[in-house]
Amino acid sequence: MGKIDVDLLEAGMELEDDAREAKGLVLLPAGTVITEKHIGILKSWDVPEVAVKGATQGDLLGREAAKVDPAKREEISKQLAEIFRHTDREDPATQEIFRYCLIRAADTDRKPI
Repeated sequence: MGKIDVDLLEAGMELEDDAREAKGLVLLPAGTVITEKHIGILKSWDVPEVAVKGATQGDLLGREAAKVDPAKREEISKQLAEIFRHTDREDPATQEIFRYCLIRAADTDRKPI
């Protein structure tokens, strides 16, 4: 069971495990079908990630990256390539971080650094 970033949650996803705040209080029980209101609650309690059924962080990041305009993705990828030049780009963790940075930079219209 992998956890995904709350920022990647979408309405309709189902929690695989209880969503808890930092001290262990259950905010949403396992099996809850996520709504926009639930996402707001999790963010207001500073819950960084939750486990959902049938979704992985990598899948969601890949889907979000695919939504980025190709020209913009190319420009941001070039900037990120410079930042990641001393990393192993074949490493799955590095690839996930790279995709996450690409999505964040495209979403905020800022440089990725």
